[in-house]
Amino acid sequence: MAIVINGSGTVTGLSVGGLLDGTVDNDTVASGLASSKLTGALPAISGAALTGITADDNTPAFLAYATTANAINIPNTTWTKIVFANELFDSDGKYASGTFTPTVAGKYVLSGMVEMEQQDDNTATYLKIYKNGSAIVGGRWFTMNPDGGGGGPNTSHFISTIATSDTDDYFELYIYQASGGRAVKNEMGLTSSHFSGYKLAGA
Repeated sequence: MAIVINGSGTVTGLSVGGLLDGTVDNDTVASGLASSKLTGALPAISGAALTGITADDNTPAFLAYATTANAINIPNTTWTKIVFANELFDSDGKYASGTFTPTVAGKYVLSGMVEMEQQDDNTATYLKIYKNGSAIVGGRWFTMNPDGGGGGPNTSHFISTIATSDTDDYFELYIYQASGGRAVKNEMGLTSSHFSGYKLAGA
């Protein structure tokens, strides 16, 4: 019986009936290949010709932050969107004017942190992440200054969540404070006030 494999990818001369029981081991395979009539080079596989394979990574991703030179003033007793003008990175250009619009469906890790200017005693600061104009996660912190006044240190506040996004959803960071005119700062350096997000690969 002859088995013929031609360039078109078809196999002829193979009958599946009447085969004997037995064991095929490495030696049998090696011997069979050595005495076979297979000739010619195997076709090359080109990566450019492969289809149906998609890469999944942690993008889109971004981190926007405040610098020591551009403190963000926050009005008293008013929910205010924080617009960080500086970007440490923005992989796909999806962050602009304080809004992150991934445009790629999936689950995203979103985080916000602010270094708040010293506040009055026993006053609250609220921080929330919004999706399409509505809050999806938030935190509240009370300031307790030892001297009972407004001369305490700056305070840091952090929130994080995992949110599902469609192709047209968008996310923003909002803050509320009740200590008069206060500012989001970056006196600690690095990115002590920031808004960030990235896609969860495979989720």
